[in-house]
This record gives sequence, structure tokens and C-alpha cells, in this order.
Amino acid sequence: MIGFVITLLVLGSVAVGLFLARPTVQVRSLPASVPEYSAVWARYVPSSALLFGYENYTAIRRFTTYPVFGTLLDLPDLGVELTGQGMVGVLTIVLSTPNASVDMAFVNDAAFRNFTTALAPHNASAVIEGGNRMYYVRNYFGGQFQFGWLAIIPSDKAVAFSLGSNDAEAALIEVFGVQAGTVKSVITRPDVRRMLYIVNGTGIHLSIGLQDFAGVVRTSNATLTAVDSSSTLVQVARVVEFNSSQAAVNDWTDVRSAFLNAHGFTVYDSFVEAVELGQVSNIVQYVRLVE
Repeated sequence: MIGFVITLLVLGSVAVGLFLARPTVQVRSLPASVPEYSAVWARYVPSSALLFGYENYTAIRRFTTYPVFGTLLDLPDLGVELTGQGMVGVLTIVLSTPNASVDMAFVNDAAFRNFTTALAPHNASAVIEGGNRMYYVRNYFGGQFQFGWLAIIPSDKAVAFSLGSNDAEAALIEVFGVQAGTVKSVITRPDVRRMLYIVNGTGIHLSIGLQDFAGVVRTSNATLTAVDSSSTLVQVARVVEFNSSQAAVNDWTDVRSAFLNAHGFTVYDSFVEAVELGQVSNIVQYVRLVE
């Protein structure tokens, strides 16, 4: 009899322990209206983009001298290359239509001058798109040559490259449509504005990005990731979008299962935020989560 009682007490203690150890989630409501934001990357990312990621090199350099990105472009025919030292930030955009991606580097004055000078003799053969010039070039990357379209963007002192031929040219034209106002920006989407609100707007994040598909949380629609500095740590906030507020409440544990290192979870209407803290020594690993 005593053994039976002891067994019940042990089982009861285990049950209570498991109950107390259960992950909890806060539930909050977003305001009826959220601000309209602006950002340099928003001038180029179409609302239909599958994925985008922006790494703010100026902000990242405050925490590390490690080169976050090596040589982005090496154009031996023109005698010019673009390394991490000349970059202010890098934007990656992945499109489904056309099926191509665009890498855009916002650069310092010296790097921009190097490219415009090297390309000046070829301006007569350039394709003009708005105020931007596009050139078909040969890039040396990963030990081999690759052909693609290079664009010079004077308004933001940027250099963009898309690997390939027709689809690559169309991809650059698509992102320039956002700049021109003929293609809607991703930042005009109400759901994206709400996700941005949760991570304190566009601000000066170390990196920020959106994947507009389910990803690791299979029951979701999209995930926005923002990486910020937090005192002596790095904070990674992931905002996962669900079909409804009820789905977010029901399925927030899917977010917890997907991001095991996260320590805090909050439901905001149809979104679930998961927050993770990491060491600054691993900053390169964290900022690249948006790629």
C-alpha cells in the first residue's frame, strides 16, 4: 500500500513538473492601423518576391571586422571587382516570375566610381532602364566564369547582378519597376507592414528578410526574420504568419518546434513571434539567416 502511494506521489510530481515546464505563449493584439514604412531595400523588392534578405554592413561592422561577404563581383574583362570592403549593404531578391535572383550591393563612393569608370567605354551598348544602365558581362565566381546582367543604379549608388540571360534581364527590369513605381513594393503589403511593426519597423536592423512561403513551419504562410543587437547579444526575431488568429493560437507550438533555441513566444493576431538570443561572436551566422 505504501509503495502504491509513493508511486502515485512520484507520478503526480512528474505530471506537475511537466505542466510547469510547458512552454507558454503571450497573446497580444496589434493596433487597428500600423505605420507605413520606408527602407532602401523596399525600393527594389516586388510584392510578389519569393524571398528577400538585406544585410546592413554598416551596422554589422560595429560588432565585427570579419568579412560577412567576400568578393561579390569579379569582372576580369573590365578590370574591376567588388569586395566586402566597398559595400554598405547587400540585398538578395529571389523571384518566381521571372525565375531568377538579383544580388544588389549598395556601395561607397570609391567602389561606385570604380564601376562607372570601368563601364563608361561600354555605355553605348548598355540597355537603359529608367535611370539605370544594364550591361551583359562575364563574372568570375567560384573558380569559373558565369555570364549575367550587371546594372548600375546611380540614385542609390548600387550595383546589381543577375545570373543568366533573358530571365536575368527581366528580373532586373522587374526590380527597377518597384523603383519606378510601376511594380508594387513588398512593403505595401498589409501583412508585411504588420510583421515589420512587431520587429519595430524597418529601423537599423543588422539584417532583415522575408520568405513568402511556409518554410520550416509547414502550417504557416510566411516568415519575416529581423536580426538586431541587444546589449552584448544578438537578438533574432522571427515572425511567422498564419491564416488566422485562431490558427496562430492553435499552431504556435509548431513555431516552437521549428526554432528550438527561441526562448520567448508571442501571438499577435495571426502572427507568432519567436525570439532567440545569441553571442555576438556568432554574428555572421545570425545575420545570414535572412539569405
